[in-house]
Amino acid sequence: MAETDAVLVEKSLEGDNESFKLLFERYGKRAYAVSYGILQNSEDAKDAIQNSFIRAFRSLHRFRKASSFYTWLYRIVVNASIDLSRKRRRTPETIPFEEGIQNSSTRLSSEKGSFADPSNICRQTELSDTIQKAMEGLSVEHKAVITLREIEGLSYAEISQSLECSIGTVMSRLYYARKHMKTYLEDYYKS
Repeated sequence: MAETDAVLVEKSLEGDNESFKLLFERYGKRAYAVSYGILQNSEDAKDAIQNSFIRAFRSLHRFRKASSFYTWLYRIVVNASIDLSRKRRRTPETIPFEEGIQNSSTRLSSEKGSFADPSNICRQTELSDTIQKAMEGLSVEHKAVITLREIEGLSYAEISQSLECSIGTVMSRLYYARKHMKTYLEDYYKS
């Protein structure tokens, strides 16, 4: 039976590094998805996650069990991602040619049957590109709120706690972000 986050935190505080490693394994991929959603750059997201887990480890004694470890960690991830975004202020990542080929072949083999419909793959790629362009047009704060809500599925209260802002601010940012995304997606579906 898997140990709860609270038990793993307690063991980590007692010096059991394996327990913190389990927390990393439990939340590392999801934290990366949040960071990537904000930064839109793989290497930056990896840097932000590394910094986030180091900060979390060093600050574990400050973790108040009033919130879940998950919510506390994501606040650190979002803040680290925002900080890095402000520092770097660079264009989004371009995917190396070889990596693009690997991703295409993975998509081809993962669809039903051994060969996928090329027009379907093209539509999926175009939609993905449109979503990425729409995300690029959002502020870091708006990227954070839409990523936490739409990708991670956090409640307004959890987002509020993670971003340390009011639920009203979360709702306002989410409204703006969705409106912005809708504009891009409407243009995509018109074409």
